[in-house]
Amino acid sequence: MRINQYVITDNPSIKIDGFKTHCFNELLIHTDPKLEVTTQKDNICIIGYIFNPITNQNNTEEIGLTLSNFIDQDLVLEFIEQCSGRFLILFKTASDIKIVNDFLGTRRVFYFKDASNSYLSSCDKLLIEVSKKKLNIPNKLKELAKNTIFLKVQEHLFVNNKEWDQDLKMLQPNHVLNLNTFQVNRTKIYCTKKLLLNELTVLNAKIIDSTIAYVNKTGKYSIALTAGIDSRILAGSVIKNNFKTSFFTFNRNDAYVKRDVAVAKKICKLFNLQHKTIELKPLTNSFLKNYSSQFLIPRILGKTKNIQWIKNNYKKDFIITANGAGIIKSPHNYLFKTKNYKTRNIGHLKTDKQKTDYLEKWLCLNKDYIETYNFEASDLFYLEEILSKFVAKWSYELDFANTEDVSPYNNK
Repeated sequence: MRINQYVITDNPSIKIDGFKTHCFNELLIHTDPKLEVTTQKDNICIIGYIFNPITNQNNTEEIGLTLSNFIDQDLVLEFIEQCSGRFLILFKTASDIKIVNDFLGTRRVFYFKDASNSYLSSCDKLLIEVSKKKLNIPNKLKELAKNTIFLKVQEHLFVNNKEWDQDLKMLQPNHVLNLNTFQVNRTKIYCTKKLLLNELTVLNAKIIDSTIAYVNKTGKYSIALTAGIDSRILAGSVIKNNFKTSFFTFNRNDAYVKRDVAVAKKICKLFNLQHKTIELKPLTNSFLKNYSSQFLIPRILGKTKNIQWIKNNYKKDFIITANGAGIIKSPHNYLFKTKNYKTRNIGHLKTDKQKTDYLEKWLCLNKDYIETYNFEASDLFYLEEILSKFVAKWSYELDFANTEDVSPYNNK
């Protein structure tokens, strides 16, 4: 896929038809014309949109200038921790260039290095085409790629920092990548050292309000509303701040979607909010063919019908969703509380021993970080191992409809 995508490389021979080319130090950044690129001095490059709902800085150039004046990596990362949006930031330190993306990793980063050059892209298929590397998908994954149940239900449970092609690594949320060494390190968490829990709660409300306010000023948008508490919180922010917008709910006639429609209608009627129920049609053959051709391994979900409708009918710049809000629910708490891995689906790990070994190794590697920041182990696992493949992938798939997905929960 090329819509809203980028390729970064130090290979000067790479040319991509229809893409713009930007220079940042020794790197060439090729982007779809829609994708905004902002550079400041020679030490900051921002790909995508970014805003700071805490300081109310809503201008990408202003944020770039703020970041360019920091001389310490911790100051850069602490500021980025406050930011929302869908972005990728390259920043130069004394000796290296490093890269970090938004909290949920929705501006995806696949990276690969051959004998001569480095390549990074938000699209694994595009990266493979540009680098001309040989496809490396093991047979066991090829079999999974034919399994519609796995693609629909379990694909986002792939563990570790790889998806299909095993030569490509993916930058997971909460990590920073050194482009000189290709080493990855988890980032620190700064806010918990300065704020108490009740202060963080108030700040969370401000982040949600300010995110909707940013979109309200920036472009045309609507808000997806379901029965979930996370999207109802967004409705509460609209009511509190009197934002002039509309809500919609997709109806695919699934049992839980029917519940979403019923609850969304009641909420909007109760608070006199504009709401539309969108009746979705089956995927057409032409859409399926075009859509599937964009991805290395396409996944066709029930809500892929949403993308078809958006592509064909939606004329606005943004859709505000509650994507990523699952982080507040500890949905994978059972993994670490019960130690019962026998019936749990963990990616392509099949045997009890594989599951146990993987989770025990993960806990061992991350024990210090979990204790330092008083994390729930399940929350960290969900953020880094699952959200990066689920929420981030949905935002990426929605690029096909040429619409930006904005989540107020995409803020560290």
